[in-house]
Amino acid sequence: MNYRLANSLIRCELDTNGNLIGLLNLRTGHDYAGGQGLWRIMYSHDEVIEEEILAENCTPHIAHISDDQLQVTYDSMNTPCGLEDFKLVFTIKLQGDELHFSADLENASNYDRVIREFNFPAITNINLTCSQALYGGSASGNQCHVKIDNVAEAIQKCHTQYMADDNGGINMPWFDNGFAIFADAVNGLYLGDHDLTFE
Repeated sequence: MNYRLANSLIRCELDTNGNLIGLLNLRTGHDYAGGQGLWRIMYSHDEVIEEEILAENCTPHIAHISDDQLQVTYDSMNTPCGLEDFKLVFTIKLQGDELHFSADLENASNYDRVIREFNFPAITNINLTCSQALYGGSASGNQCHVKIDNVAEAIQKCHTQYMADDNGGINMPWFDNGFAIFADAVNGLYLGDHDLTFE
């Protein structure tokens, strides 16, 4: 059984493992979903500075809170080191042509675990058309904007020379204004942070 939020404009669908299997613009038929989880965590423990947890490796409880809202709950998380006592509850709410994502993440571990990064929502393997560019704000503090025309090529060129895998990703260019947009003349996907308490 899959879990779906839909109206005449947009459809969002999760499978029973919490993977994003549908993110459709119903006016154009374009589906952005990559079929994987919506989050990623980096944490430290013992001598390990960065241990990765992927949503795809964890099993959630999913519930329809209402016709326009899903709640996804993880009571613990599978990691390369076994189960960790990290708890995550996130909601997806459909409002018109927008999906609102919110999350509560708790480190309930009795050990020396520190959550270092939480990437959410993360649309892994995002399905873009070849004409869609990535637009965002500059990190310089001025009003210049960034445009990446060929996102796939930019990802291939992006190597930090860091010892860990870069996960085939680029940092979103939204440092000073809280938004990024994948867009062409027909389709657009806006990602924005509107949490005034976020640090």
